[in-house]
Amino acid sequence: SDLNPQAPMVVPGTPTGVTLDVISATELRVLFGPPSDNGGDTITQYLVEWSTNINFSNAESDTLDYLAGGAPFFKTISGLLTGIHYFVRVCAKNSQGFGISQVTTPRSLNPHQKPAPPTNVKLGVTSDTMLTVSWNTPSSNGGDVITNYRVEWDTNPGFSSGSMPPNKGYADVEASMQASYTVELLSMSIPYYVRVFATNNAGFGIPQTATPNSVTLAKQIPGTPHTLVANTGNIPRTIEVVWQRPRVPHHGIPCSGFSSNVMDCPTPYGGNVPSSDGGDLIVEYEVEHNESPDFGGSDGKRKLVTGLNCVLENLTEGRTYYIRVLARNKIGSGRYCEKSGTDICDGNLVSAIAS
Repeated sequence: SDLNPQAPMVVPGTPTGVTLDVISATELRVLFGPPSDNGGDTITQYLVEWSTNINFSNAESDTLDYLAGGAPFFKTISGLLTGIHYFVRVCAKNSQGFGISQVTTPRSLNPHQKPAPPTNVKLGVTSDTMLTVSWNTPSSNGGDVITNYRVEWDTNPGFSSGSMPPNKGYADVEASMQASYTVELLSMSIPYYVRVFATNNAGFGIPQTATPNSVTLAKQIPGTPHTLVANTGNIPRTIEVVWQRPRVPHHGIPCSGFSSNVMDCPTPYGGNVPSSDGGDLIVEYEVEHNESPDFGGSDGKRKLVTGLNCVLENLTEGRTYYIRVLARNKIGSGRYCEKSGTDICDGNLVSAIAS
């Protein structure tokens, strides 16, 4: 009889420490160690499988045969589609066959690279202490979700000045929260340069410099009033008009948020109203009414008010009048709002019938 009985050989256990990471826009790499149990025989090969399905239907595979270099072993999976999630698993083989597969950690990854630069990067002077920059999404996200945008500003076009904050700096903003940003506490008479980067899990992409490439700050005219409403008046021959203070500065770029969800502009240092007034307090609103939608008719008039509503009087009974309103500060007059629309004056022409 055999004095040294041997345990029966079986297939090996699962590979250990099986991890997955992104190498490039078309490559993933799987890293792993040998099973804790080789099944009683030398492991001669590993099988790496990948699929876009969690159940590994239509899986592709490759083997790792050179094992002399020792653990950890790795296999680069090439020729993948950018941005598509792949599931990966590994099993070991000995003379008895392949063992059970071990899925990777994380379970799947998407090959990706850094995103392209943001598009349509615009720069506007908001007030004598603020500038606002906006951007659109890049032409390519690199195959991964864009998580943040970085807004960088400097007094030097190479972004290499020795300036101290707030004249030089950067801000990271959440891509899901805003597509514009306002830099505060800046100085007059210094040119500022701004650029924007998009970020995904691969890192920062190439920046896009804003247009214009620099601005110098000064007080500005106010933005455009919004939420303009006109209704037939309670008194004969009148129309009642209400509106809201400008929320977007004169350059048309929201201080933050999106054009569909505009946030108020920051309040200047020592001030108490948002800087959509151009940095100079609004002193009056001019309300104009006219029988013609192009405001060229003979039956029309302008009225100056300091509040956010007024009653237009002595109108022609039963006539439809078109209404528009602008804000004015010491710098000058902002653009008229003649349309409905919350935050931005972009709806239908506003009109009402005189009582």
